[in-house]
Amino acid sequence: MNLRPPLLEVSSITKTFGGVTALSEVSFAIEPGEIVAIIGENGAGKSTLAKVMSGVHSPDSGFVTVDGSRCEFRNSAEAAEYGISRIPQELELCDSMTVEENLLLGREPLKSMGRLDFPECLKMTRSALEMVDLKIDPHQLVGDLGHGQRQLIAIARALHTSARLLILDEPTATLSPLETQVLLHRLIEMKKSGSAIVMITHRLAEVEEIADRVIVLRDGENVGSLEGKEIQRDAMIRCMVGRDLSPIEPEVSEFGDPRLIVRELMTQDHPEAVSLQVRSGERVAIAGLVGSGRSELLEAIFGLRPRSGHVSVDQCDLSRAGVKESVRAGLALIPEERSSQGLALQR
Repeated sequence: MNLRPPLLEVSSITKTFGGVTALSEVSFAIEPGEIVAIIGENGAGKSTLAKVMSGVHSPDSGFVTVDGSRCEFRNSAEAAEYGISRIPQELELCDSMTVEENLLLGREPLKSMGRLDFPECLKMTRSALEMVDLKIDPHQLVGDLGHGQRQLIAIARALHTSARLLILDEPTATLSPLETQVLLHRLIEMKKSGSAIVMITHRLAEVEEIADRVIVLRDGENVGSLEGKEIQRDAMIRCMVGRDLSPIEPEVSEFGDPRLIVRELMTQDHPEAVSLQVRSGERVAIAGLVGSGRSELLEAIFGLRPRSGHVSVDQCDLSRAGVKESVRAGLALIPEERSSQGLALQR
């Protein structure tokens, strides 16, 4: 019989914002060496719960205990003192600083008289990057990297601190399948070493692959828990939506004439010519590893980057056009990092 208290436990947590209840009487515990997935539809309260556990938000009622002792975190720094680290959806990185500086911020190795130990800084940085198999220049500015690379840096920083409890909020949303597998393998290794992991995700296949237990939130309430062989896609969806879903009928698509035509497009990131076309009623996916230039290709087609070659929409030649002309022709770009690149225009 295990009499040791849980690593972390939340008891009857309630959190409201104005008149909206984000969490209502949520309770569960996390043991060392366990991977717990928190799932639910958008707005179910997953990210709010992660922020309460990591000290970003204080609950309106209820409490958090760590190793059996009640804790009232006033901020994430206090939670970090207990070994609780959180990687949010919106990455907390300094764009004007290098990869190395971001990874070691607040824990830089020092020599005598407070001087930075630069060889040790580089050694620690390379060790952290190896944890996520990310091969980039440690002295490159983070602001010059793609969102997927930035995501891996945030994950590497948390992994390298040897956190007792690591909370990841949608960590694989911008990662390729290969990079996702590297991360999942690393999380399993952390679990074997005794760390606990809380993973918030919409990707149920990843939950099936690595989770020991699943907590299901719906409208701010804990509506169910699954363990072991119970962790199956149909069971998770049933808990999330509160009912069985009818099978989706296969879609029969009929494509029309080409609407977007790209021929021999070249940019600084794509020295080899790229050609593609998208027909009316057609959906085309552009796949590749982080850093392969997927986002840059879309930005070039949209007119945000210098380019050569041919681009046309509905037979309107946009080869020499900029963003304004692309918008007038009916093109729209939803950027990779909407918090810093997107615009909300009011007229």
